[in-house]
Parts: sequence; structure tokens; C-alpha cells
Amino acid sequence: HLAWIMSPCSFFMYRKVWVLLRYHNIYRVILHNVGVFAEMDSDMQ
Repeated sequence: HLAWIMSPCSFFMYRKVWVLLRYHNIYRVILHNVGVFAEMDSDMQ
């Protein structure tokens, strides 16, 4: 089990998943900010 965790393949898989999650969080924050600005824009009108 420990050998699988320390293997380069699983390490790259872990990094790929971590990067995907990190980009997903950034994407969600951007979408949230866009939604807030859109709501503010509709309130102004």
C-alpha cells in the first residue's frame, strides 16, 4: 500500500486531481463574482 502511494504514477495522478480541484475552485469563484456583478447590474437598472 505504501509503495503505491510513493510510486511516481500515483503521485502524478494526485497532482493532476489537486490541480483540477484548484482550477475548479478558481472557476467557481470567477462564476460567483460574475453572478454578483450581474445581479448588481440588474439592480441598477
